Amino acid sequence: MKNIALFLTIWLLAKIFLCAQTSINEYSSYLFNDIIRIDGGYLATGGEFKILRTDEMGDSVWQKAYPLPLINYDDYVEFTGLQQMPDGNFVATGINFTSGIGYIMKFTGTGDTIWTKALPYNIQGESFYYTPDGKLWLAGQTNYNTENGGMMADASLIRIDYANGNVINQTTYFNALYQSEFYHSQALKIKPVSTQDGYIVLGNYGTNGYGRFSGDAYIIRTDLQGTELWNTKPLGLYLDASARDIEMLPNDEMLVCGAGFVSKLNNQGHKIWIQYGMTGSYDITAHTNGYLVLGHNGLIKIDTSGAVLWQREYPNVDYLSKVVVLPDNSLMIIGNNYTTNYHSFVIKTDSTGYYQGLGTHSTTTVPISVYPNPAANTLSINHQNLPTAQTVELYNLTGQLVLQQALQQNNTTISVAGLQVGVYMLQIKAGNTLAQQKVVVWR
Repeated sequence: MKNIALFLTIWLLAKIFLCAQTSINEYSSYLFNDIIRIDGGYLATGGEFKILRTDEMGDSVWQKAYPLPLINYDDYVEFTGLQQMPDGNFVATGINFTSGIGYIMKFTGTGDTIWTKALPYNIQGESFYYTPDGKLWLAGQTNYNTENGGMMADASLIRIDYANGNVINQTTYFNALYQSEFYHSQALKIKPVSTQDGYIVLGNYGTNGYGRFSGDAYIIRTDLQGTELWNTKPLGLYLDASARDIEMLPNDEMLVCGAGFVSKLNNQGHKIWIQYGMTGSYDITAHTNGYLVLGHNGLIKIDTSGAVLWQREYPNVDYLSKVVVLPDNSLMIIGNNYTTNYHSFVIKTDSTGYYQGLGTHSTTTVPISVYPNPAANTLSINHQNLPTAQTVELYNLTGQLVLQQALQQNNTTISVAGLQVGVYMLQIKAGNTLAQQKVVVWR
């Protein structure tokens, strides 16, 4: 009876894994920056001060554009971040890049505005952190115009009253008034440390005030009032490694990604390891037995030492900007096309980054025969439609590679005797041709 119950569980899991639980949805003129999961679906936001509400598969429920104040018809505007609040409402932060004015907005789950604020002092915000006393920390920058038309900027933490959106105070770092005329620094992310006695602030600094992401990365450790305790510039890449995202790890270690790199830092912000070649990385997040990195290279899974496990790309998507990892390790991803039609995408994938019917960018999917399925000890594969294929790979539900074997001509038998009972993704790639099949190991 126990074996029957276990088999039924595996069978049900296989059915779920094999069913059409993936999708891709295309939207015009959004250029998504952020996505968060909410009850029954997702909220995504980006260009044109628009917010998209979707269902669980990424299909549109409603879409709204917000006519915020002090905006001209041809201004270039974006929402840069979203966060859900404990009361069930939401906040968004945005920037008018034409005027340099920053905004924050509070709205309901149906998209109705509660309040909107144009931020004073040329403040531009990037991301929020909510504190239990009803306040928001907004990480961003404060801009200063110079006499000859240049710009200086200070990295800033802005304290905001969540009830009404009013700015309470701000703390600036790397004060531009004491630096060169074109000095520029910006706070991108604020994250609490595990001891809850302060914050980590990630940002960039440089000597070119015209570039929001120019320069090298820095880490600032603050107390609960935002006062700096220490700072470090951990990468030492000399204006060549602007950061984009940070993930806090156990023991207050950190993962940072950005322009061409992923780096792990200790709890003092010092470099443990760094991996190059991650072109234009925008987001990094934990995933079983490793991490996901998103950017111009598509979706990359790395292990805890930074080694690449696998990589996925998606048709017509030039870069990926944010991922939400779901409880079953499947993914909801947003991406953008900026070379042809400026469309944006909401992509629901399985735990290995695939969505039904499509594999990697410019890849044709072909059928193969795999038997028996379920398999106890051996699995036979007829791959005559893939005459140039070299290897077969097997991934578990978390996307971890568990088996790799060279292929024989037309037919190959692999041993699964050493694998745990469960559901796996079998994959064979030959040039621009891909074969994939879900298989069950059962004894």
